[in-house]
Amino acid sequence: MRRGNPHLIGAAVLVSCLTLAAQAAAQQGSGIAGVVRDDSGAVLPGVTVEAASPALIEKTRSAVTDGAGQYKIVNLLPGTYAVTFTLPGFTVFHREGIELTTNFTAQVNADLKVGALEESVTVSGASPLVDVQSAQVSQQVTRPALDAIPTGRSVQAIGKVLPGITTSGGERGGVDVGGTAGFQSVTLNSHGSRGDNVYQIDGMTVQSGIGNGTAAQYYNDGQFEEYTYTTSAIPAEVAYGGVRIQMTSKEGGNAFHGYGLAQIEPWQTSNFTTDLEKAGLRVPDGVMELWDTQVSLGGPIKKDRLWFFTVHRYNGGNFLVGNSFYRDQAVCDQFGTDAERAHGCQGVDDNYELSNVARLTWQATKNHKIAGFYSKENKQRGHRELAAGVSPESSTPQDMRLSYSAALKWQAPLTNKLLWDAGVSQYFLNYTFTYLPGAAAYQNLGYQDLTLSTRWGARPGGLFHRNNYKRYYSASLAYVTGSHALKGGVQYNHAVEDSYYNVDPWHMVAQFRAGAASSVLVDNTPVFNKPGHDESGLFFQDSWTLKRLTINPGIRYDWFHPWVAEQTAPASPWLPERHFAAIDDMLSFKNWSPRFGVIYNLLGNGKTALKANVGKYVAIMGNGQADLYNPLGVLTDQRTWRDINGDLFPQYNEVGPSTLSNFGTRAPRFQDPNVEREKQMEVSAAVQHQLLPRMSVTAGYYHRMFYDLAQTVNTLVNVNTDYTPVQIPDPRGGGQTITVYNLNPAKLGRTNLVDTTSKTNRLYWDGIDLSAMGRFGEGGRLYGGASFGGSSQDLCDVVDPNFTGSLATPVWGRQYCKQSAPWRPLYKFGGSMPLPLGTQVSGTLSSFPGNSESVTYGVTRAIYPALVQTSITVPLDDPSSPDRYLPRINQLDLRFAKKIQLAGSRRLMLQFDMFNAFNSNPVLAAVTTFGPTVYRPNTIMQGRLLQIGSQIYF
Repeated sequence: MRRGNPHLIGAAVLVSCLTLAAQAAAQQGSGIAGVVRDDSGAVLPGVTVEAASPALIEKTRSAVTDGAGQYKIVNLLPGTYAVTFTLPGFTVFHREGIELTTNFTAQVNADLKVGALEESVTVSGASPLVDVQSAQVSQQVTRPALDAIPTGRSVQAIGKVLPGITTSGGERGGVDVGGTAGFQSVTLNSHGSRGDNVYQIDGMTVQSGIGNGTAAQYYNDGQFEEYTYTTSAIPAEVAYGGVRIQMTSKEGGNAFHGYGLAQIEPWQTSNFTTDLEKAGLRVPDGVMELWDTQVSLGGPIKKDRLWFFTVHRYNGGNFLVGNSFYRDQAVCDQFGTDAERAHGCQGVDDNYELSNVARLTWQATKNHKIAGFYSKENKQRGHRELAAGVSPESSTPQDMRLSYSAALKWQAPLTNKLLWDAGVSQYFLNYTFTYLPGAAAYQNLGYQDLTLSTRWGARPGGLFHRNNYKRYYSASLAYVTGSHALKGGVQYNHAVEDSYYNVDPWHMVAQFRAGAASSVLVDNTPVFNKPGHDESGLFFQDSWTLKRLTINPGIRYDWFHPWVAEQTAPASPWLPERHFAAIDDMLSFKNWSPRFGVIYNLLGNGKTALKANVGKYVAIMGNGQADLYNPLGVLTDQRTWRDINGDLFPQYNEVGPSTLSNFGTRAPRFQDPNVEREKQMEVSAAVQHQLLPRMSVTAGYYHRMFYDLAQTVNTLVNVNTDYTPVQIPDPRGGGQTITVYNLNPAKLGRTNLVDTTSKTNRLYWDGIDLSAMGRFGEGGRLYGGASFGGSSQDLCDVVDPNFTGSLATPVWGRQYCKQSAPWRPLYKFGGSMPLPLGTQVSGTLSSFPGNSESVTYGVTRAIYPALVQTSITVPLDDPSSPDRYLPRINQLDLRFAKKIQLAGSRRLMLQFDMFNAFNSNPVLAAVTTFGPTVYRPNTIMQGRLLQIGSQIYF
């Protein structure tokens, strides 16, 4: 076991003594709706319905029932509400204790009796759990629940513990044990989605425009009162169909409130076994330090008019990386950190984040509220890209101290029927990669062994600096009657990027195969890269109730236009200076996306809902779309290397000629005038039932189809006539052969790339979700679910008969173009339970299927001398039925807490957390390149972490 830093333990004690905190506030998206009748069951028009809650700064919001006796109150903030029904000649009816979360509309009906207004009837009971007004599938995590259950306190770590949601990308396979995977963001997926996440703070999108547009900020958890994850039937106000993450901000109020958090991880249990050691894992990942501290304060600047809220967070972690060691002891001795030398020159992934958030809320008039925030982000990674097989000096320090996000929002219920919402937000992403001092020992040249999956020397990607900002504008107007809630709006965003790449000073990477000089990866840097895009949307979304039936029709129009600014690239040893004019004539994408949902209140009491939805969504896009046609993007050229003098250092005269006719400038790439934006169609059907007063169950079927898939065709190469199938021996023996497709020598280096759309290629996902959630006692919560599903593909409209993708993405090749993966279940359970004497136990349990271990084989001219291409990667297994799978990932996290009531409203919670309580050690990643190290484990799940902490409120 490893003992934590004593200074961090002292910091934990100090923060525990602070009396700071935050009052909950929230964002729009919730509502209360229902029907009012008299004693005889006849509907009552003209009834005044008033919803009151401390969550509303204007205190109350009202509506009037229509001719069908129906009413809707929308755009409410999450919180606890009391609803009052009044009509002259009838007694007043009160319903109390209605709990609203984001994206949930509570069904609250009333039966009024004839009588005097002075008479009243008050009813309190369990809050409705079934939404009979919306087809959306959303899961909410409120602040009390979040503070109770053990998580890594990032938006992704929180989402991952919810039923039906998985993660991809990031560090350590995205498996988060107590926050160990929280220093490199991952994407959230559900029901077969492909990472198209939308992050919104108080309804305003806040994320970057780099790549495909999904990259997000490292949001400060202390900023938010509630998280909502929508995974199906996303309404027309959002363009994309993956996972929509809505974060509801905390706000100040008319009284000062504060909060403090301190968590440290002082101990870890080893989960390394002799079996793992025999399989090739020299040492596992390990935690050296892990900490999280927060302080926040909110309150009035001017009572009933102006409030503030501020939160400050300092968190970090230092981790030993499994199978990462300095290649050379002398480099470790001279350039390694103290921690690395103290642990046998094993690589250490060191991280910390500083985040500061300030928020102001101004109630300008009773009906006009303006709120804004500024969030400063400073993330530092000492060794990004450090992984198994990577010598620490070949990783890179990452500096993000200038990044920030900000937003300003104006909300106004102009009348009881007309609601206005407008805002602007901006995210500025700034970070740099540089060489570590140890790279100087290798003259700042990068090295790779493609067979052994190892890397040393300088970082292969060289020096890198990125500035990216994306600004969003939005405005909407909602018109609400008793039966209708019609909302329309416009959105616009503008993204600009300025990046710099330089593999200095050699502009190449030496590549080996099993220790023998093989090839050189030449690049075209230095490069200044300046892509951007503009995007706008127009949407209308309605909710129309006809007795027990509610329909959610919607329509959306999206326009996306990429562009590239003027650029210049300095000269390098391989290339002269190059200059390129701005490009603003790329094709724009214009798309209509209809959405339609239907909800049937089966029994009329709001406790059972049948839901169905069909919706079309466009693929998320970012600056990566402009980069496709940017002539100055970063390019690499794999060239042969004859190590004439045997010094294992490539001299320029040892490097073979380029196989590209236009190296230095991207090959001409054009768009088919009829090219389409990729799309997906989602179809779902579900039944939701309130089984008990505080428990509901849901069963749903989900189908997703991706179509209009992009493909890039080289018009100078015919996929049917310019490739010859060649049989080569299977390296695994047994007399079997494998097929590769050899290119016609006359076509080598000849390119004319045209981006078009395949009308026959398809990706599919089908699955079933079963889930339940319930509340009990004072603060008790339980949830759980099982997801069964799998993907399939028909991608036989190929542009290259060889395997050209990766086993984690669709396989674009002739042999395995049509696949269907087996359904592999995913299980999630969690919750918190109050116990006597102010104690509490909580936890989460998840079980994920492991990834496949399908093996690939790199075919080179050393294996087949007549090969025209430099190399071809061949799958040795059928990706749809591999020989091996990594083991299931079973993770149990527990928390034991004791609540201590202090003077007044102050309270303290002391907690003891146990992450990975089973001390599981499943392999998360292994070598899948055929060779001496195939199947060697690279990363396993972090061992059991024992963490102490405290939270204080007042």
